[in-house]
Amino acid sequence: MAITSERLRQTFSEGGAQEIYREVKATGDFLGFARRYVFDKDYRVARSALWGLTKATDEELSELQVILNELMDELKRTLEAMEIAYYKPAIKSLRKRILSGKFK
Repeated sequence: MAITSERLRQTFSEGGAQEIYREVKATGDFLGFARRYVFDKDYRVARSALWGLTKATDEELSELQVILNELMDELKRTLEAMEIAYYKPAIKSLRKRILSGKFK
């Protein structure tokens, strides 16, 4: 059975996540799978995609580092565009730490 948004939306079990992982592993395209589904606007699709990826090994996930870098860049662009005067000091501090690269 092909992996589709509809199928991911309906995955609610550990067994379903393992089945998705096995299918992605068979194709060897973890990066393509992640780009297609991990950032889906439907949280159920994204949740199931991430759940399936939790079954992957570090070696298999190493190619996803590209996505993590893209995600961090997007977060930084969003934080830079914030109207910071309207936020509480804790948010201001966290924003400053992330933008300075001190957030781990």
